[in-house]
Amino acid sequence: MDTPLEVLREIVVCGEFDHLPCTDAKVIVDLGAHIGLATLHLLAANPDARVLAVEADPHLVAQLRENVAGLPVTVANAAVCARPGPHTFYRTDVFSWANSLHRSMPQQTPIIVRGATFNDLFAEASIDRVDLLKMDIEGAEWDVFGDGFPDSVRAVVGEIHAASDGRVPLDLIGPLSRNMTVQTGRKGDSLLLFQATRRTS
Repeated sequence: MDTPLEVLREIVVCGEFDHLPCTDAKVIVDLGAHIGLATLHLLAANPDARVLAVEADPHLVAQLRENVAGLPVTVANAAVCARPGPHTFYRTDVFSWANSLHRSMPQQTPIIVRGATFNDLFAEASIDRVDLLKMDIEGAEWDVFGDGFPDSVRAVVGEIHAASDGRVPLDLIGPLSRNMTVQTGRKGDSLLLFQATRRTS
């Protein structure tokens, strides 16, 4: 299936973001923004928000910028990761929704992209609190959020992918649940949909 249609199918047909854990968000971060279809959906559900859309693939960023032009969206061309600096990124135009810091299919070609930590991206966008974080970073979540989400994040919706070392998505739920209430949706050994909301003391 053509990649934009596959992404649109996940959003519209599968309803991946139909029931958001936060509907009054003022600051949204979209990690793995692709060409911006989820960004547009999240912004439509939270029309008073501003969005930081983060996409690693430089081949997709031009379309992303075009799709969000004129909207309160800041685009960052970077791969969110545990260590800043250059990183090898594996990409293909055929299945670009699966482009990743880890090779997941033989069609992918390695390129070098900028890596930035979550905190670096926050600082660059002058963000100190995230009301809603959308996460679809194709396995990088294990390195970036392996110890849980930062205290600055209020709610999360997204995907957990199987780790490159064989760990299954449910293995990450424990760390993510330390300070957040997590609800899981569609489950499998390779992919899990989830929502998380910060618990108040």
